[in-house]
Amino acid sequence: MFKYALIVLLTLFISACKPSDKEMIKFGESLVAQSLKDPESAKFSSYYRPFGDGVGYVCGTVNAKNSYGGYVGNRNYYVHLTVKDDKVVDNSPVKIIDENDDKGEGNFRSICQ
Repeated sequence: MFKYALIVLLTLFISACKPSDKEMIKFGESLVAQSLKDPESAKFSSYYRPFGDGVGYVCGTVNAKNSYGGYVGNRNYYVHLTVKDDKVVDNSPVKIIDENDDKGEGNFRSICQ
């Protein structure tokens, strides 16, 4: 019984060392939503891509309404996050890639895939 309790405690301790991928995605999506004209309309498909201990990107697609109230279609996006002491301490500006931005698409592919 003691062995199982110790395993559970160690698992909780280790998982408390940094935010989960799900928490990182939620934070990244909130940053993206803040940059939109209608944040409540945002529909996401996102994932977290780690690049080391406490550093990574939230990547995915977002579809949101524009100023005219219509959805613009899925756009790729990414945002860099840095975690220290269980908290996101730094992030890059959100990059939402426009339809004809070939350089942005290239960056998205190299960072996120």
